[in-house]
Amino acid sequence: MRRRPPFALVLVALLAVAGGAIALLSGGGSSNSTSIPSTPNQGAASVCVTARAPAEATVTQTLRAPVTVTVPVSVTERATVGRSTVSASLSENVVESAIATRTVEVRRGAVVARRACARGSTSDAARGTALNRAYAQALAAAKPQAKAAAERALAAYAAKQLPALQSSTRTALEAKAQAAAASARQTLARQAMAQATARARALGP
Repeated sequence: MRRRPPFALVLVALLAVAGGAIALLSGGGSSNSTSIPSTPNQGAASVCVTARAPAEATVTQTLRAPVTVTVPVSVTERATVGRSTVSASLSENVVESAIATRTVEVRRGAVVARRACARGSTSDAARGTALNRAYAQALAAAKPQAKAAAERALAAYAAKQLPALQSSTRTALEAKAQAAAASARQTLARQAMAQATARARALGP
């Protein structure tokens, strides 16, 4: 006849089974309480943008127009002393010179677009950096382009203005020279008459 296990052995077996169940429950709860959802790797954001930058340039130039006007003046006077008549002629050139100046100015603009890329901790940060970089590059390129355009325009404008400046200066100088010539003519007439009279007297009656 089979003997029943002693009470102590039965108790140990029950405790072992209970301990295994507790261990399983404990292990499952620990696994659920410590599991953390994985976080996607953010990394560094990269953004490329295009920026347009306007620039203006002003260039000036002083036009110089040297103008000379010459008015010839000549007179002839006759003097009679007794039976002697003598003529005397004198002449000179009245010269008026001037250098007319005029400052001309031309302004021109240019708009240049440049594209730049940048990386940042966020898309907004990367975009801001790229925008500043693109704008700086565009502005650096726009400035010399605006200056070159202004210089080309100034050369064409100056070429048109110089003849007009010379013409207006010549007109003013001609008026001044004519006034000076009238005064010179009177002076030459007196001198010529004095010379003619002196020669006629020298010839005798």
